[in-house]
Amino acid sequence: QGIADAYFALGQIYHRGVAVPADAIQAFAVFDVAAQLGHSVSGDWRGMVSNALSQEQLVKAQKLAAELLARRPAGALDKLR
Repeated sequence: QGIADAYFALGQIYHRGVAVPADAIQAFAVFDVAAQLGHSVSGDWRGMVSNALSQEQLVKAQKLAAELLARRPAGALDKLR
């Protein structure tokens, strides 16, 4: 659960613009990854952020989320699923 929590926290940082410029696309992507890893409330945050995105931005955010998951070392997160 620790990895999912870290992605959720990163989503909060991007959503709120804490120490980085606020970025809804990045926020959606990391909330999506956290949700896919089983974080209990990330799906709700992902949905909230998606309401502020255009269709084009949503597609970009979904692609980014897929890339984040694909970049992880093989098997690195399997124990968490």
